[in-house]
Amino acid sequence: MRSFNGIGLFLAWIMLMQLGMPGCSQKESPDEMVVVKGRYGDFTSVTSDEELIQAVTYALEGLGEEQFSTPDLEHATADLTHPDGWTILTHVDGFIRLDHHTEDGSEFGKTEYLYAQNIPPEELKQIYLQIGRGQIEEVLKRDWKKSAEELKEDDRIFYLFWNQPGVNDLHRAAFSGNVEWARVALKAGADLNAKTDVGETPLHYAVLAEELPVCQFLIESGAEVNARNRDGESVLSYATLEFSDDSESKTKIQALLIKHGAEK
Repeated sequence: MRSFNGIGLFLAWIMLMQLGMPGCSQKESPDEMVVVKGRYGDFTSVTSDEELIQAVTYALEGLGEEQFSTPDLEHATADLTHPDGWTILTHVDGFIRLDHHTEDGSEFGKTEYLYAQNIPPEELKQIYLQIGRGQIEEVLKRDWKKSAEELKEDDRIFYLFWNQPGVNDLHRAAFSGNVEWARVALKAGADLNAKTDVGETPLHYAVLAEELPVCQFLIESGAEVNARNRDGESVLSYATLEFSDDSESKTKIQALLIKHGAEK
C-alpha cells in the first residue's frame, strides 16, 4: 500500500482547499465568507457546502420555533450574506428582503432591494442555498417585488407555524386575526377544535393573540370555550396571563369567554 510522505500530504491538502464549494470562499477573512445568522443572533461563517446546508437549515427552522407564550418579535429574522454583496433576510411574519450592496464611490455605497412574502419553507431554503452558492441568476428569476408596499399585510407570523405539529389553517387564521381566512378554513373542513401537540385549539391561539373578532367568530361557530391544553390550561387562562399586559381587547375577550360559560 502506497503511503504519502510529508510533501505529498501537503500537496493533497492544497488541492482540497482549492476545490472548495461554489460560491463559498475558502479564505479566512470573515468579509470573504458566506455568513448565516440565526434568529437569536448566532452567526456561522460557512466554508463548505455541507456547512452551508446545516447552517441554513438550522437558521430557517428557528423561524418556526417559539420559546415564549407570545411571538418574540425582537429576535425574528434569519439572514444570509454572500461576499459578493448579496444579503437575504426573512422575518418570522413572512416578510423577505433581498439586498445587493455595491461600491459606487460614495461614502456608503449603493444598496438595491427586492421583496417577497410567505415563500414556502422548502422553496425558501433553496433560495438561501442558491445565494450561498453564488447562484444569483437563479434567485432573480423569481417574482420579486421592487417595493415593500406591494406586499400584503396578512398571514403574519407565517413561519411560526410550519413545524408545529397539529396546527391547521384555523390556528393560523386565529393567530393572524384574519376572520375571512378562518371562515374559508372552516368551510374547507378544518377541525374547529383541533389541538396542536401541546393541546392548543384555534381559540387558544386567538385568545393568546388578543384577536377579538376571531374569538367571536370561533365561538359563534361552536368552538369549545372550556378546551384545555395538555397542561390543563384553559382558554380563559390564556386571557389572564399574569405576564401579559392588560389591554382593552384582552378585557373584552375575557368578558366574551365568561359570557359563553368559560371557566378557569
